[in-house]
Amino acid sequence: MPKPKSRPGFLQRLQTKWKLDSVFQVVLVLVVFACTGFTILFIKDPILDFFGVEKGGFVNTLLYLLLVLPLYQIFLLVYGFLFGQFNFFWEKEKQIFRRIGSLFSKKNNQDIRLQFTAVFFVVLPVVGPEHFQLSSNEDLLLIIVVRPL
Repeated sequence: MPKPKSRPGFLQRLQTKWKLDSVFQVVLVLVVFACTGFTILFIKDPILDFFGVEKGGFVNTLLYLLLVLPLYQIFLLVYGFLFGQFNFFWEKEKQIFRRIGSLFSKKNNQDIRLQFTAVFFVVLPVVGPEHFQLSSNEDLLLIIVVRPL
């Protein structure tokens, strides 16, 4: 009976995708993501409550995007430094800024809509669909447009 092909495990696939040196480094990166997520979970509501806006409103969503998401990026770098993975997260941050910068570059005028919807689609799960008035057709359009990226 032929031996089934062994498929690399989840951590090995992440190691390959992220170009990390060891599985231990992958675990450290996942711990950084977990710590950052929990930190944002605990500070998000006090930050938004400080401004006294109603939950789920447009202003709440705007403040979330302007204040909490940048804080998430900062905490990624802080926890990355504390766990010895600063270089990994710094490279990811530079990638994010290059992609955002390319939204405004004139050479990519044809791709602006595609990139903007990709950024919007990435933000949507973080903020939640209840903050946006989207019909199912628009949701489908976002999925179709984002897939080529």
